Amino acid sequence: MSTRTSLPGCATRLGQRGCPRAVNTHRMYYLHAMMVTTPAALDISESDAIMPVVPMFHVNAWEFPYAATMTGAKLVLSGPAPSTAERVKLIEDESVSLAAGVPTVWIDALEYVEGQTDVFTSLNRLVVGGSAAPEEMMQRYEENHDVLVDHAWGMTETMSIGSVSRLTGKMTDWDRKDRFAQRTKQGLLSPGLEMRVRNENGEEVIWDGESFGELHIRGPTVISEYYNRPEANQEDFDGDWLKTGDIVSVDEHGFFEVVDRTKDVIKSGGEWISSIELENALMGHTNVLEATVIAVPHDRLQERPLACVRKKEGSDATAEELRSFLRTEYDFPGWWLPDNITFEDDIPKTATGKFDKRALRSRHEHTDLRWTPSGG
Repeated sequence: MSTRTSLPGCATRLGQRGCPRAVNTHRMYYLHAMMVTTPAALDISESDAIMPVVPMFHVNAWEFPYAATMTGAKLVLSGPAPSTAERVKLIEDESVSLAAGVPTVWIDALEYVEGQTDVFTSLNRLVVGGSAAPEEMMQRYEENHDVLVDHAWGMTETMSIGSVSRLTGKMTDWDRKDRFAQRTKQGLLSPGLEMRVRNENGEEVIWDGESFGELHIRGPTVISEYYNRPEANQEDFDGDWLKTGDIVSVDEHGFFEVVDRTKDVIKSGGEWISSIELENALMGHTNVLEATVIAVPHDRLQERPLACVRKKEGSDATAEELRSFLRTEYDFPGWWLPDNITFEDDIPKTATGKFDKRALRSRHEHTDLRWTPSGG
């Protein structure tokens, strides 16, 4: 007989209904631990030394303790609040081969080891999730330190990791630019899971890499209910399909890419703007350390994008320089460009290391934005 526990399930509609509790079973824990050890997922084995830089309350550190125990891998726990220096030292001292965490953790680590060549000597892979991994960060790890970054996606409701973006055999012959572009996506579903994508009208979205809609998912490691939250159970499920709240597109290879969360999509003049695409582009600028984009109320267009940027130390980048970079390097249409870019000394983060967009929205809710049709 399986046991039943409840875990904080804040991945779904936080701020609309508070924090529902996801009901997990012992069977789900076991199946998920098996799933993430497979080559189609994270390919964890006895020879690995794994260090999850993830709070234990966050889906049990993304399930790594269970997968490590199941395979006999070495498990390295870094403690409740290690500094970047302590994390880097622990990787070397314990010969860590696989580490995991949100992008901000590994962005800080990159800056800390800038110019060093005798670091990450044992590290083979990083698993990055929680938010989109910037392509520039992935390139720097691979080119400067020979560390492969595996982009992953998951939720509390899916027992954490539900997909991994690892190239298939046919993709290894692609040119460098196309390989990195593919790996920045959230990837292929892990074994045992199914997905569908529905638009606002409830219609199935075609897999052309451009059309997008809400990701629905089901499988043996996906919850079927929330604990004591009948309104959440009614709104977030369609039969046995879980409505994830993630807006995605799926390419012809079956790789899906998260365009945004339903609550973070910027609705401007009847059109949608992806905050994630703008963030990833901004973090591709050589003078930007961190960037996040939020929606700010607009009296005529409903919402407009505001970019909050933390520059690298010593950088003199200007807002107009970054807007020009978005326009020329990424060819965003003018109406996508942030009406304003603020420079922050520190971008607030949640307990799990993600950018705290709720705090930023509160901070900038009265920001006066001026919009022109040209985006200039």
